[in-house]
Amino acid sequence: MRVHENHFILFITALDYIEEHLTSELSQEEIAASCYCSLSSLQKTWKICTHMSVGEYITKRRLTMAGRDMLSGMSVLDAAMKSLVAFCHLEKGYFFCKLELDYLYRCFLSR
Repeated sequence: MRVHENHFILFITALDYIEEHLTSELSQEEIAASCYCSLSSLQKTWKICTHMSVGEYITKRRLTMAGRDMLSGMSVLDAAMKSLVAFCHLEKGYFFCKLELDYLYRCFLSR
């Protein structure tokens, strides 16, 4: 499927919003609203442009940010807390997500 100019503009607008708010809680609905589009339009356009979901992109960016922080000397827990990687959203709140920290450790500290 070809990426049209308006898809590209939507993608860039969403990307800018995500990067500006990466260390705060993000919802796809918020991102879509900031781009003045529907949630389904955002999701379809994002998938066309990146071959991954919006949520997957946000998680990978946060993991990358945490990894860079750890390489610069920050502790695993501090890096995870800073980038919000250590928390997974549930309907009733947040819980500590050990799997994400284990992934960070394997990728960045086992070198």
